[in-house]
Amino acid sequence: MGIHQRLRRHEGSPVDDIDRPGVELLPPLPIAQKSIDLSRALPLSFSVIPWNEIKDDNPHINAYIRYVKPMLDNVFVPHHTRWRSATFQEWPSLYELPFTWSITPNFPRLQQFSFTDSSSGATDPKPPEDPFAQGVIHVLKNAPVLRHLDVQLYGTDEHFDNWTPEDTCHRIATAIPWERLTTLSLFLGYMSVPESLRLFIGQCPNLESLILPILKDPFDTAAPGNWTTPIIQHSRLQELTFIEPEHPCCTKAPNLLTLPKLQSLVLPSGPCSFMGTSGRGPLIKAVMDLVERSSCQLRRLHYSTRLLAGRYHSEPELTLVLLQALSSSLEELEMDMRCVKPFTTELTVPTRAKQVFCPHLKKIAWRVGKQPDLLAIVDMIQSRQRSASSAYLDGVAKLQTVSITFSMKKPKEGDALDALWDPMNPPNLQEPIKRLQALAEQANFADESSLINPWPQMIRIASQVCESYPETRENGEYVYLDTTLSHPDMVRFYPSPTRF
Repeated sequence: MGIHQRLRRHEGSPVDDIDRPGVELLPPLPIAQKSIDLSRALPLSFSVIPWNEIKDDNPHINAYIRYVKPMLDNVFVPHHTRWRSATFQEWPSLYELPFTWSITPNFPRLQQFSFTDSSSGATDPKPPEDPFAQGVIHVLKNAPVLRHLDVQLYGTDEHFDNWTPEDTCHRIATAIPWERLTTLSLFLGYMSVPESLRLFIGQCPNLESLILPILKDPFDTAAPGNWTTPIIQHSRLQELTFIEPEHPCCTKAPNLLTLPKLQSLVLPSGPCSFMGTSGRGPLIKAVMDLVERSSCQLRRLHYSTRLLAGRYHSEPELTLVLLQALSSSLEELEMDMRCVKPFTTELTVPTRAKQVFCPHLKKIAWRVGKQPDLLAIVDMIQSRQRSASSAYLDGVAKLQTVSITFSMKKPKEGDALDALWDPMNPPNLQEPIKRLQALAEQANFADESSLINPWPQMIRIASQVCESYPETRENGEYVYLDTTLSHPDMVRFYPSPTRF
């Protein structure tokens, strides 16, 4: 069974009032307790997630810690032998774990352990305290079937190589069962690309999924071109994800790897400020060389062109070059982009085509920096739906999932478009939405016995309105079409989450 505990500030509660703590539990504690009791001996998966953002200067931190720890000790710790997955997100303290580990001798079923702190914005980052390190080490050493590990301690600001054997981060790393892990995401200090690859890939022969948080020390002036690390080959890695690597090192990483089993690649998101005048050309070339050197069949790609207008006007064209290199195997394409036109044009299957661009594509998830031409997206979906059942284009897949989320900004007061501003029902979206809904309904009534299109088609179109200053009540996400819902024609509004 799985339980996801969210905790949020309880309005009107004084922080110092023990009887009325500054946070409340969702779902309510009696419901969580009853669910655990009814599940009896079944494996238990749970997560503890703050409802609101927790920062070092947050006045509710003490109440949060004071309430969560007894809740875990009283409700979840007695069932520690049933834990299969335990996730603690945004824990605001590196002094001790959220639960009393000394009363949990072992975790015989624990397969996944995830812990992230909320100290990334700390003014005085410090390494974990000794009680915290002892708790993490205790979990790592007493979980014999642990396979999936995610530990992100962003409150540390030292370089990993600077840790001595007595330092807490070094002791935690020493306790990690590297050879047993199949999924890994780890940050225990700044680390260069060669260091991270040697540590993570070199010591994890069974690794299948790696999230690589390459946060290079900003004071390290070593040039990536001076690296002499030999190419590392890993025979099992299938998923590689880069996060927050806004420097040229992320471009060099693919050049140091050979991954014959690689199927999924998530590249750095957002515009990189350290890329000089070259834009993302070197990164694209590095990925293409990796795929060619590895002879792998890449099926999923998450990539970002620039969301904001910039000087690198050739980036869409370079991205198309990358997609062309992956065309024969690509099945899922997730992208952040400024404009969809170059991509809808190439991905639209003409009525008479000898060669189809990305013929096996089944899933598209795009985040667009401005309102896209939805009619072009309609034509693209329709062309692939039509081609998937046409004999002359054998092998073209139908798009099973299409998700488009775009940004909208309110026109300035007095602007000609200001009078037409209606984020819940934009006039120029009405016709495309009707056509998309009709396409989805038509596809979903296809013959289920068909070997060509046995799956339903899921289409989701949404916008994100975010006015930073001044904030308006219109901020939030508007969903115009979601065919996975019972009423796909109903517009749903999701306001921005409240903060402390």
